[in-house]
Amino acid sequence: MFALAVSTHFRLIFTIDMGSNASLVPQQEDLQTICQQTGFTAKEVQRLYSRFKILDKNNCEFLTRENLLCISEVNINPLGKRLIDVIMEDYGENNKIDFQQFIFLLAKFRRAKFKSSVTEFNTRNSKLRFLFDMYDRNHDMKIDRNELLEVLKMMIGGNVHDDQIEMIADHTINELDKDGDKSITFEEFCKTLDRIDADDKMSMKFLNKSSCFMGPKKQQELSTMRRLFGVEMADFQSWSSFVKLMNRPEDPSSLAAFRILFGILMMLDIPQERGMSHADLYYPNEDRECQFPLFNFLEPFRAEYMVVIYFIMFLGAVGITLGLFYRCSAIIFAITYWYIFLLDKTSWNNHSYLYGLLGFQLIFFDAHHYWSIDGLLFRKKIRNSHVPLWNYTLLRYQIFLVYFIAGLKKTEWDWVAGYSMDSLGDHWVFSPFRTFMTIEQITWLLVHVCGLLFDLFIGFALFFDRSRPIAIVFCAAFHTMNSQMFNIGMFPYTMLATIPVFFHNNWLRKFVNRVLPKFLYKEEPVQYSSSCLYSKEEIKPEESKTTSLKSAIANATSVKHAPVKATFRHKMLTIFALLYLTEQAFLPYSHFITKGYNNWTNGLYGYSWDMMVHSWHTQHVKITFIDKSTDEVHYLKPTAWASAKRWSSHADMIVQYAQCIKGKLKEHNYDDVEIRFDIWRSMNGRFNQRQIDPRIDLLSADVKWSTFEDTPWLQPLLTNLSDWRTRMQKIENTLSSKDQNVLVTFVADFPGLFLENYIPPDLNTTIEVLEGQIIVELISLKKNITLNVGENTTVPNGDYHNVHTVSPTPSCYMYVYLNQSDADIVQLWDRFYNLTDRLLNETIVRNRPLHSDKEEADLVRLSYENVFEELRHKTIHELLEIPIDYKIHNKNETSTNWTNIRLQFETSMNRSIVKRLDSKVKVQERTLRVFKALMNRKKKQFLRCYHIVKVAFKSIIFRKDFMQLVDDEINNVDDESGSNTIVTEESPPPSSSKPLSSKKTSSTNGKTKKKQIKK
Repeated sequence: MFALAVSTHFRLIFTIDMGSNASLVPQQEDLQTICQQTGFTAKEVQRLYSRFKILDKNNCEFLTRENLLCISEVNINPLGKRLIDVIMEDYGENNKIDFQQFIFLLAKFRRAKFKSSVTEFNTRNSKLRFLFDMYDRNHDMKIDRNELLEVLKMMIGGNVHDDQIEMIADHTINELDKDGDKSITFEEFCKTLDRIDADDKMSMKFLNKSSCFMGPKKQQELSTMRRLFGVEMADFQSWSSFVKLMNRPEDPSSLAAFRILFGILMMLDIPQERGMSHADLYYPNEDRECQFPLFNFLEPFRAEYMVVIYFIMFLGAVGITLGLFYRCSAIIFAITYWYIFLLDKTSWNNHSYLYGLLGFQLIFFDAHHYWSIDGLLFRKKIRNSHVPLWNYTLLRYQIFLVYFIAGLKKTEWDWVAGYSMDSLGDHWVFSPFRTFMTIEQITWLLVHVCGLLFDLFIGFALFFDRSRPIAIVFCAAFHTMNSQMFNIGMFPYTMLATIPVFFHNNWLRKFVNRVLPKFLYKEEPVQYSSSCLYSKEEIKPEESKTTSLKSAIANATSVKHAPVKATFRHKMLTIFALLYLTEQAFLPYSHFITKGYNNWTNGLYGYSWDMMVHSWHTQHVKITFIDKSTDEVHYLKPTAWASAKRWSSHADMIVQYAQCIKGKLKEHNYDDVEIRFDIWRSMNGRFNQRQIDPRIDLLSADVKWSTFEDTPWLQPLLTNLSDWRTRMQKIENTLSSKDQNVLVTFVADFPGLFLENYIPPDLNTTIEVLEGQIIVELISLKKNITLNVGENTTVPNGDYHNVHTVSPTPSCYMYVYLNQSDADIVQLWDRFYNLTDRLLNETIVRNRPLHSDKEEADLVRLSYENVFEELRHKTIHELLEIPIDYKIHNKNETSTNWTNIRLQFETSMNRSIVKRLDSKVKVQERTLRVFKALMNRKKKQFLRCYHIVKVAFKSIIFRKDFMQLVDDEINNVDDESGSNTIVTEESPPPSSSKPLSSKKTSSTNGKTKKKQIKK
């Protein structure tokens, strides 16, 4: 108890002595006298005088009690008034103290570096006497029970009951009183403090350090930095202070909240996006598709063992959530997750990478120190114990980078100009904005500009207290909208779960204490942890706060795990944190090293945080292989051995697929082949162009791919044609305004190359040159047509043609498609919709008086059923009043399938009615319906996971065929058996070219269900 009091007084003395560098000085004669008597140097006296004048608000050459209470640290300290009593009564006069008295008082705390520097003021005895007088206010040279009680009540009276304070006082006097007079004499007091270095503890160590003698403005800056960032500049001035900062004890409750939320979300993610529920389709034992691992030595196990790996990953997520065998659970989760992740590059994306990083961090975090089964049952010493600051630092930094670097990536012109997500403005989530904004304005202003500003600044806004409430609102809205606009699994909910990470670390503890009744939750003091570093002052005050014998014993045990000196572990974990922070900042901009992964965009997919910056459209993929033994040319279906299409976007996966195709062809007796790819893609609304040189044999020894070297056989992105995008949009809008059934595809090609294209029979097609010169080769007509800028020609449908680029620069041209059959069907649909809608409205009016007790939605539903009951008795020719011999314009069909057309019309009408009903159903009912659908979907996923795990263990234990067991015991597996023959075509398949849709799809997210392909 005495040690606590002593340290408290010392801190108060330090507070008083903070000075300034101002040039105020006393008279020269007084200065010399003061220096001789006190031992201070002239510079030190000048600083103390400057401090005195700052405190002297009225410039009356003396300080009052009110002046000293202006020192905030004195004012808020429970012993502040007692300290002022000592100063005024023992060292001042009439409740005033002038500068000479002030300097003589402070002389007691001048450090004596050498014996020669000791004066009558700064002896050990003088310092202890000042401390003794804090208790002995009647100056009888004894501290009796009442005086000790008075000080104790000032210090801890609000936290401890009076009976306990009296017990502490009695115990202290009995322990220190050697002569039996029921009081503590000055000699007994000094003997108690023999082990304390009074010259070190009760001295102004900062007196010779100019940085510590700051004026009020500088002090305010220092406290502002502490208030805003939680650190001081002094924490970074040395390695030891930085280690202490990074291992500073923090409340564990917020970290535990993140652990629980992350574990729950991963339990939901594993059956869905990770693919556990359909692992048998992703990794079939027979007729396996080509794999695209990051490292070629990585291969999947048999399907039953892959299911076991998924199951282990799921158990790891459960263990993380419950805090059960936490460290082991985090390790097995991270290992299995990264194995699945690295096994298939086609499923990579930024948020899957983020999950892996967070799982890796949890291995090292002490996230099980609060609300964990480990702390409750097995390791009680970690229960409710501190966690080091670097745990929070790494987590906050990681989430901050996700936002901030995504914002930096969005500063590219494609995003700023609104080309990246140019079709997002018509999504229903922006319906409220469409009342006063156009779709184009929504797309550019809300999606692109606001998206850029959000990512750039939301991390900063979450960090600071004043801006955090607004940031929470924007974050919640942003991620909720993302969950509706994109199919990105648990990512929006994971980002929502990371928002509380930026709160104060004890937010959960405060929330629980405020919300839950006391009989359900009893607050316990936070224990010390060996993972943190403490100062002696941080440890000792806790010893006085124990309010019961049980908590006192627990605290005494906890103190044993409170290191005050940095160990090897603390230093290594600090180094690990620094390396991790540096690596995460460097990786998104490390493209100058990993040159092999630079295609049209820089970097390996997944760690650059360039979410949604690039939108792609794959127009055409043609795979040609030549049998060298016969020189026969064959065309291979692009999805023959890879149902995922992402391989066509990246050079490394193109090479992997070519090598895999080579192995597959050997199984079909094609031993010596050449393989060539022709891939046409568009990025962010640019021209469709080739991504690789179609003349390159990807199996040739000259074709190499390296992680650290540029890929020479990749064709460059034609950025010099980017300005054409505005003109392309105008051209497309102009043509669409004339006829809504017109589709336009814009193409750019390199000199010396040609495009081989097929036009379906129901398309009327023209080619028009926008830039350069081309020759259109009509193969069946054996005719060549040369076209220059502005010229166009019609190409025959149902046939192939070649477009050769003969200009010295890349050519640009466009295909204009008019689908006459679509135009005919649209006209018929309009007539069908108008008819059914008119009949429905008439039926609603007729039914309303008959069913006045029904809700509006029920009335519409009943009327709709009545209408279609009436329409079923008429043929579509009768309904639409068209001739029996009327045919849809389609050269592929000899007769029109009116049954299918009517089915399509009725299906479209059903969807229209569903939307109409949704507008009349109450929001609560609609929300409940969506929630039930989500729960049913999750239930099916978990049930299939349960069955597939059971089947996997049965297969392993009883050595039965896993795939056969799946077919026999799991009903909802798609049974698509494949044959051993391969499709080869002597000419490219008609489906190899297609009109370009004006809508773009976002990047693939997660795994797509891989079904067995018929080959």
